[in-house]
Formats: sequence, C-alpha cells, structure tokens
Amino acid sequence: MAAPSQPLDAQGSQDVHVTFQVSRLTSEAAIEVWNKDQTEILGQSCTGSIDSGIFKNTPIAFTVDKNGAGTVTVGPTTYKIHEDVDVSGGISCGRVTSPAEIMVKCLIPLSSDLAARLEPLHKRDLASCFPKAGPVELAEVMRGLETAPTLAPDAFAPPPTVEVQNNSATNDTEGLTDLEKRQRVCEIVITDTVPVGNGDPHQNPLNIQVSIPLDCSDARGCTIGYQSQQTFGIGWSASASIAGWISAGFAVEKSTSTGMYAECNGNPGDYMAVWMSVGQTAYTVQGRRRPNCGATSYGPSRIVWSPNQNNKNSYYYCVTGHQYVRNVGDRWLDKTGRAGGP
Repeated sequence: MAAPSQPLDAQGSQDVHVTFQVSRLTSEAAIEVWNKDQTEILGQSCTGSIDSGIFKNTPIAFTVDKNGAGTVTVGPTTYKIHEDVDVSGGISCGRVTSPAEIMVKCLIPLSSDLAARLEPLHKRDLASCFPKAGPVELAEVMRGLETAPTLAPDAFAPPPTVEVQNNSATNDTEGLTDLEKRQRVCEIVITDTVPVGNGDPHQNPLNIQVSIPLDCSDARGCTIGYQSQQTFGIGWSASASIAGWISAGFAVEKSTSTGMYAECNGNPGDYMAVWMSVGQTAYTVQGRRRPNCGATSYGPSRIVWSPNQNNKNSYYYCVTGHQYVRNVGDRWLDKTGRAGGP
C-alpha cells in the first residue's frame, strides 16, 4: 500500500495496518492492528471499533456498506475508505468482499506517542470473534493478493504423465523355449498411482482473476460483471510427474471451469476486478511398480491438486485497490486452507 503523504501531527507518526472484517451472515466483526511489516499484531477487538486500553483516547471505528465502502474514524478524525490518500484524507485502504464476508485493510499513521505504547499481543485468536459465522477466509485472501506470486496460466494444467510400460503376456509363444516363456511372463510390470496413507487432504483453493480491471471514473459509481463470456479451465496438477491421476477416494475431478455470474459494485474512483476462489483438494500420492516377478516398489511422494466436484467450496469475490487487482487470468494458490476433504 502507498504510504500517506502527510503525517497526522507535528510530532510525527508511525504507520500501522488496521484490518476490519465482518460476516455478512451474522454481523460478527473484528478489528486488528498490525505493525507496518505485518509481522506482529498490536491490538484486537471483536467489534467494529477498538476503544480500550491504549486506544481509549484514540479509538478506531469502521462504518461500511455492503461493498465495504464507507469511513474509518481514528480519534477525532474521520477518513474515507479509499486507496488514494488525496481522496481518503490521508490514509490508504483496499477492500475484498464476498457473499459471506467484507474485509477492509487500511494503512493508517498513528501519532508517535500512541505508536510508542503499542506492544505485540501474545495470542491471536481471530476465530473467537466469529463463533456463529464459522470459517472466515478473506484475511488469508487479502494476504495472498498482497504477497502470493502470480502463477503462469498453465500452472494448473495436467502435467505430463510418466511413460508407463504396462506390459502384458502375449499368446504368441510359438517357438519359445520354456525359459523364454517364463521370462515373457516376468516382463509384465504394472505401474500406477496410489495414495500415501490417507492422502493427508487439505483445501488449497486456486484464486483466479476472471474479469478485466475496471477503473470506476463515473461520478455515480459503476458495476463490473462476469458471466462465462471468458471461461477459464482449471485442471488437476501435481508437484512432479506421476503415472496417472487418481481421486484417492475424495470427491474431486480432473478438471472444472469458471462460468457462473458475479457482479461487483464500485464507488467513484475505485479500481476493481472480479476474482474466483476455485475449491481444490491437495493430497499426497506416490507411484507404485508391481512386477509379475519380484517385489513391489514405491516412488517418492507427490502432491496432487484436484478441483472439487461441482465446484464445492468455490466462490466469487470482489477486489478493490491497485495493490490487489492484477490482470485477467492471473492466479495464485492458497495453501493456508483447512485440513480435510471437500
């Protein structure tokens, strides 16, 4: 995020990241204050404001609409939630919204006196702020948009499979000696792919930008939509070549595609795009070699990523801010998802 162009006061200031997350399903909310490097959490509240402890005299409170737009008040000063410091009044913010959540992150300069009293919290338990909403995901989505490398468009196309010689005995043994016939039988080797243990499944969504960026210059705001006019195929992938794809018993498939309808609404001056989180299950497999004569052997472990059947756990979300919007078709892999199958 771009740093504010002016300090809050003559004493100087220190920038902190302040995130606001709210469940659209239950209205449960949380605010977190992070240091500028986002390595330490300095404050947390399970409401739409943080106003206790050292923030008693300089409370931070958010007021947002269904698109995450609105204001944030820091002490006596109210700012507009916007990435442009000239529009916001001195802070820089970005937004991500989904049908279930709203996430706002702002880079805010605090007075040096207040910043000097901030201390890292010993424990961060964001889940405790959302006991009714269940899993909340947009904090990791926003972190991924900020830091995850962009994958090549073909990163999740099926990889080349190993050349497999699944030999079988032939009936044409005329003229062969008994030894040669036995050797022919021993040439039979079956190579396949099997799970390692229970596969250790995890949810690893693939995030893909499905719309072109839209610069909302209209004074009344604007809307950007996505509806299968450009379908993106998502195929299974593996960390290295394997003998062949297997589902390993999970409700997954070899490929899927984007193609539902999604719409994002923006305010004047917003820069935004539509993204999709494609539900995928990651599981561990290995190659198995079974010769007709001799012992079975196993190859090294590989990770397979396969789309969930019927796009389970997939959803669209709206991204606002140059720091988060990329190019249409850009994608990144979220490896922070929960353990378990679809």
